[in-house]
Amino acid sequence: DFPLEDGTTLEDYIRANAFTVSEDEHMALYAAHLASIAPELRTERSHYCLYDLNGDGIEDLLIGTEHNFRDALTVHNGRLMAIEQWCTMNLCEGGILKITSESDVPGNGFRNYRFLRFEGGGKVVVEILDYDPQLNRYNRCTDGDGYYDQELTGEEFEKILAGYKVVSLPMPPVGEFPCA
Repeated sequence: DFPLEDGTTLEDYIRANAFTVSEDEHMALYAAHLASIAPELRTERSHYCLYDLNGDGIEDLLIGTEHNFRDALTVHNGRLMAIEQWCTMNLCEGGILKITSESDVPGNGFRNYRFLRFEGGGKVVVEILDYDPQLNRYNRCTDGDGYYDQELTGEEFEKILAGYKVVSLPMPPVGEFPCA
C-alpha cells in the first residue's frame, strides 16, 4: 500500500525502479513497430519523426504524414508505450501536442482541440477548446477535467487557437527509418 512508511509514493517507487534500454534496443523497438503497421494504415502512417517530447533525453516516435502525425510512442521500461494514438496531432511551440478532431460531414462544423504536454511518463492537459455547431457554442476547459468551464465568443476561440503555433517537424518516409 502506498504511500510507504517512509513517504514513498507509487509514482516515486515506479520511477526509482524503472530501467532503461540502450539506444540500439530503443530503435529496434521502433523499427519493429514500424514494420508491423498494417498495409491499410500505411497511407496515414507513411512518415516518422524522432523527437523528445518530454525532455527526458529519450527520442519519442511520431508516425503520420508529412503534415501531421497519428501516433506518438515512447519506450518505458523496455516496452513500447503509446502517448497518444489514432488521432490527428501536431506539435506546437513549448512542446505542446495539439490533437484535432473536426467533423468531415459537410455542414456539421464540429471542432475539438485538445492541448497537452507529455511530462515524465504521463500526459497533462493544458486546455480543451470545442465548438458545438448544434448549440452554436464555443467552449473552453482549462482544468483538464473535460467539463467546459468557460463559454467563449467565436473571436475569443479563434484567438486562443491561433496562439498555438505549430512547429514544422522533419517527417521522412518510414522506409528511411535507420533500423527499418
